[in-house]
Amino acid sequence: MKLKYYIFILQVLFLSFTKSSSCFSQNKFSECVGTWYRYDKWENASLQISAISDSLSHFSIHATSGAQNDYIDGLMLQSGSKAFYANASINQICKLHFELHGDSIISIQNDPKSNCGKTDVSFCGKYFRKESNNFLIQYSLLDLGYFLNNEQDSLFRNDVKEFYDLFVDASQILTQNFDDVYITKGKVRGLEKEKACIVVQNAYNSQFWAAVVDNKRILYFTNNPDNKRELPRYIKDWGNNFKNYKVVFMNTN
Repeated sequence: MKLKYYIFILQVLFLSFTKSSSCFSQNKFSECVGTWYRYDKWENASLQISAISDSLSHFSIHATSGAQNDYIDGLMLQSGSKAFYANASINQICKLHFELHGDSIISIQNDPKSNCGKTDVSFCGKYFRKESNNFLIQYSLLDLGYFLNNEQDSLFRNDVKEFYDLFVDASQILTQNFDDVYITKGKVRGLEKEKACIVVQNAYNSQFWAAVVDNKRILYFTNNPDNKRELPRYIKDWGNNFKNYKVVFMNTN
């Protein structure tokens, strides 16, 4: 029985490999059966494709965004390296465009006037054949738009040290405005009380004031000597969302 089981596993792996290779070499969606993965710090997803014919496949997508998740499935019409899905109901119209790129990626683009799913979770993005975190994008606060140049980002990174990634992890959704200083606020969908941050900076003299949520604490950082033991107005206003959280002053030396 064990021998038959191992033979069956090998057959499944071989079929998956040959289908995958055929998918890439022939550039045909009908050959791209199996599971594909979208990797993102805040928005992961898995796409399952089951071929019905050369022109029709069934697909399903499980996607997350922060603490939220959503699901969609249906039949896609396919031709060569492209495929299309559409579904209309009383409340919404959902359209998805699928396309193969190179030898490892499926790109799914939502129609601009389309609305898929029941939440703010998106099904769009790049889906990779292999299940590996090697495809996970590593962000910096400069990449995310907090700072204008490497010098500002490096200065902030050196001051907050090992807590830098807490700010990155809390930056799925950003809001920015200008009020004498530049103010950037970050949060994660569905986890606003657990993952949130604010960075306030004066671009003229490289001063900053920043805070991030960490296990029901507010970690406060600044390189302004006048505010090392006192929160400025911008941080106080933001901190009203976390009234029961203890404030830890990180730059008191």
